[in-house]
Amino acid sequence: PFIGQEIPLNIPDESGVTKNLWVDFSYHPFRDAQGGIKGISAILQDVTEKVLARKVIEESGIRYRKANEQLDLVLENAQIATWQIDLKAGSETVLPDVIALIGEGAESGNVHEGFRQRLYPEDAAEATLTVNTAIQNHTSYSHEYRIIRKDQSVKWVLSKGTPKYGREGVPVSISGVIMDITERKQREDQFQAITELVPQFIWMSDEKGAIIYSNPQLLDYMGVDLTETVGARWIELLHPDDREQVIHKWQKAIETGKTYEMEFRIRSKAGTYGWFLNRASPIREKKTMVINRWLGITVDISDRKAAENELKRTTGFLNSI
Repeated sequence: PFIGQEIPLNIPDESGVTKNLWVDFSYHPFRDAQGGIKGISAILQDVTEKVLARKVIEESGIRYRKANEQLDLVLENAQIATWQIDLKAGSETVLPDVIALIGEGAESGNVHEGFRQRLYPEDAAEATLTVNTAIQNHTSYSHEYRIIRKDQSVKWVLSKGTPKYGREGVPVSISGVIMDITERKQREDQFQAITELVPQFIWMSDEKGAIIYSNPQLLDYMGVDLTETVGARWIELLHPDDREQVIHKWQKAIETGKTYEMEFRIRSKAGTYGWFLNRASPIREKKTMVINRWLGITVDISDRKAAENELKRTTGFLNSI
């Protein structure tokens, strides 16, 4: 057989407008009982959706990487504020950068308590829980949340801390750093705004493969909100027969850092399952090349799958003649 993949074609439609298509094709000979060729089967498969999906995610990845590169320049010049709290004595060591970040003056006294009071109300409970959980589990923590500065402006910050323990595992202090990440958050908001304008389903995961964002088009198709897809909960929305293989291939991509591509079925809000082509590429830190995000696109290929099944049925019939 002769096989060609992703061959570009320019074909005019009924109105004379030229359309750009990509196809896979193959020629297979039909042979008689003696092995002689009695005919040739030519099969063309439209893979335009697959090619365009790859191009969209590549372009989105380029835009996202450029935004990260610009942000890297900002962060290189950003000051990282450090702090330390003595849990036993109740004293604290706070550099002026922390005081400047929350907008408090030197007269504020207990800066740590002042900082707690300036936590954004919707973020306060989770931020406190994150610190307490780290202390209980003897682990470091990293958390993003908002604060309300003294001038009432809102800032996003990234806070990292490590508890220290004395005898019998009793926590004695916590030290850490805090950084203003407002600009990074603004860029993420801009990216999400762009994804809401495109017809494709776009999603993003963290470096471990846990979903952190799905655009409204995808959520509307599935009839769920973002909380029902975050982490690994999206697996529940796949066809039961596809889940094991999807998990295996996704984990393999996470481990190797290679582009992920797979076709599987997703449940719609009507309860039916449609076929989709899913492709994701890693987003890496500019300097370290460490993966910090995965950017994915999901394209409906239900019509193509139906055409493939019909083609298989027709080919089988011809072979039986």
